[in-house]
Amino acid sequence: MGNTQVSVGEIFRRYGDEFLSKHRLPIHWLKAIGAVKLCRTAELGGHVEKCTSCGHTKVHYNSCGNRHCPQCQGVNREKWVLEKQYDHLPVPYFHAVFTVPQELHHLFRYNRAKLYNLLFRCIWETLKQFASNPQNRLNAKIGAIMVLHTWTQQLEYHPHAHCIVPAGGIDSKGNWKNAPGNGGFLFYFKALANTFRGKFLWYLREMYDKNELELPGELGNKYQFVLLIKTLKNKQWNVKINEPFCDNNHVIAYLGRYIHRIAIANSRIKCIDNGMVTFSYTDRADDNKQKEKTVTAMKFMQLFVQHFLPKHFMKIRNYGILSSRSKTSDLAKVRESLKCKAPGAKKKFTLREVLFITKGIDIEKCPHCGGKMVVTKIIEPLRGPPRKLPLDKTFIAA
Repeated sequence: MGNTQVSVGEIFRRYGDEFLSKHRLPIHWLKAIGAVKLCRTAELGGHVEKCTSCGHTKVHYNSCGNRHCPQCQGVNREKWVLEKQYDHLPVPYFHAVFTVPQELHHLFRYNRAKLYNLLFRCIWETLKQFASNPQNRLNAKIGAIMVLHTWTQQLEYHPHAHCIVPAGGIDSKGNWKNAPGNGGFLFYFKALANTFRGKFLWYLREMYDKNELELPGELGNKYQFVLLIKTLKNKQWNVKINEPFCDNNHVIAYLGRYIHRIAIANSRIKCIDNGMVTFSYTDRADDNKQKEKTVTAMKFMQLFVQHFLPKHFMKIRNYGILSSRSKTSDLAKVRESLKCKAPGAKKKFTLREVLFITKGIDIEKCPHCGGKMVVTKIIEPLRGPPRKLPLDKTFIAA
């Protein structure tokens, strides 16, 4: 029979030991798997809450906080969305997706950090080059928020980057300048793709000549590597630019869905039964129909861990007028030019505030009678150092 506990953590709790006995993984991948297995279980500790009015009791176990954990991304996403609204501009935004050809996937697997960094670099250099070229009718300093994804809906390896780009930039005098068509057009996607392709292959060949790449299989032969470069030069690369957002109030929320997304959410896992895992996916090639796929638990875990990021790798990056280095002054110039009100000092939101603003949930309010919930007991973790009392919680001994 199936089990109602359907989550990535449950799959690793049941089958993780067998999986790890068959695969050699980097230490930080092992730590991520361990975190996902223990997330919101007694082993990480937690606390007990009790209503001061009706006596209703709840037990909360601590989250692992790992960025690869499906259970820890919801609040992080909502918090990011709230804080990012301070950088939002009242202009159209474009969503662009840059993808590398399948022929490079094997090389990416062996050089994840280096080639992920190269992907970001080439995308930004391409966008910046087009924005500064007078022939493209913009000639301004633009900005972009980029996030790396490495998966398809069926969890296959597919490196690509999502970019949110404001429809315009600031000129040499600090004035806002709309993209062509009053912000309705960014750049011609085929021209972008060709420039992106040229930059990526040029830097890739440079890295090869400097012996900076780990070369799998036959790519260790120079002839085969040169043949790969030649093949990719003659192939059309995939760059997609969607229509500008109709409702700018939803731009940041839209991006938030991409920023803190991981390879698969627990809600897509439908069944764990007799060593098999069934999950849902959207078939883009078949009119976005919802379908299901069943694989062995070993295969599922292999598909899942291949999307773990390199240690300390930054998958979210801000560029140009949105970069941390210059956005304070640049965004001030933009708002002055557009005559729009500054949002004020950026606020750091607590967990309680995030849940209340985004979900209408007051974690200090009893769900039964509306009374006040207080912490009556701290559950110490079975491993690791003791956890601190959660923010915004009052402790009263039971």
